Amino acid sequence: MAVHLTELMTLIRMVDDESAGFRARSQAWRSERTNDTNVTLEFVTTYVPVLAEEDKTRLRGLMQLVQRIADAFEMQPVVDRLERLGVDLRQSVSCAAASVSLVTLSESIEDSLKYRRFYYYPVEKYRRVMLLEDEWAPALGAFPSVRGDAVSASECYALTQNAASVFHSMRVLEYGIGALAKAVGKTFDKQNWHNILDEIESGIAEIRGLRTSDHRKADLQFYSEAANEFRYFKDGWRNYVAHNRASYDDNDANKALEHTRSFMNHLATQLSE
Repeated sequence: MAVHLTELMTLIRMVDDESAGFRARSQAWRSERTNDTNVTLEFVTTYVPVLAEEDKTRLRGLMQLVQRIADAFEMQPVVDRLERLGVDLRQSVSCAAASVSLVTLSESIEDSLKYRRFYYYPVEKYRRVMLLEDEWAPALGAFPSVRGDAVSASECYALTQNAASVFHSMRVLEYGIGALAKAVGKTFDKQNWHNILDEIESGIAEIRGLRTSDHRKADLQFYSEAANEFRYFKDGWRNYVAHNRASYDDNDANKALEHTRSFMNHLATQLSE
């Protein structure tokens, strides 16, 4: 679940503001009554301002926002505090008591955050994730099944998990191989890349041996060039990442990701799932 840091900071501030507001309301009420000569000290200490229904409604809305964050970050102490506050709101609760409960809630959030770690995405890297829908649009339209691996390849690149990014890029390409195999009457099931590419090239040769139209010849040329490109990926990337034969830096992962995106968009002009 993606949560913006500003959203988290704003939420803590909202809890603190509500607490301060109720505390100020309680203090103002006491100050006014204490200075009133017609009011006894017993009245001031016994009768206190309570939350109005509109206060409770507002707090329940805030609690829903906190619950969302607490669930996302597995903050059980915060969940427990929310449950207690929920019980309080089902009955009459003083402004002072509500203020204390909200202070405790805020402290629970801050204490829980001590044991959470957040990763900062470099701006330029995360741009690849943010623009994925646009930059991969042709490929996603023709090969909707690649979405998961395309996202993972982009996310892993942004997280500097370079080998994982290359791995997912190669998985994206397998959907393209399957479509290319299908176009020439072959099936990509569990063969390794070398074998299926041999079968694809054999299929292309078989079709070329038949009388074909100029349009069909253009298609075969497209398929042949695509098969050659897949061999480039196999020899340059896939064999190494599949068999743990190489390590990858940011530049390697970026090149694999960009080349995969560009090539799959190109395939999408004539092939699809």
